[in-house]
Amino acid sequence: MSLSRNKAVAGVALAIRIVLGAIFVYAGYVKLRDPWQVFAMAIDNYHLVPFQYLHALSLAIPWFEVVVGLLLCFGRFLRLSSSAVSLLLCFFFVLMLRAFINHQEIDCGCFGSGGGPISKWTLLRDGSMLAGSLFVTWMALRNPRRTA
Repeated sequence: MSLSRNKAVAGVALAIRIVLGAIFVYAGYVKLRDPWQVFAMAIDNYHLVPFQYLHALSLAIPWFEVVVGLLLCFGRFLRLSSSAVSLLLCFFFVLMLRAFINHQEIDCGCFGSGGGPISKWTLLRDGSMLAGSLFVTWMALRNPRRTA
């Protein structure tokens, strides 16, 4: 691969990384701004988590999203942060796909309350984010670690 092509691919990965990081920071911020019960109800709609864990998850997930989003934006711990985002998006996508296939009329909970029911557009948006995060993760894992 030529040097200019490598720079172009690295530039695309950088742009995707920053956009994904900003999306995660925003998504976490919106959930933290609302009362925790709102996000807890969105989690509960998936019928996956026992009731006693909803409070802890509804507080932890938004903070985790903010932290990994900031790490992505600033390019820190890139292998870890991009892998975490990819795994989280994969998990979220599978849950939304399951809800969509089962014709559940639920809000995905991605950006706080009021997002509307999961649709093919929700799946397209999150699937695109997942593809981007997998690309960023692949780029982070294929580059050798830099040592001081």
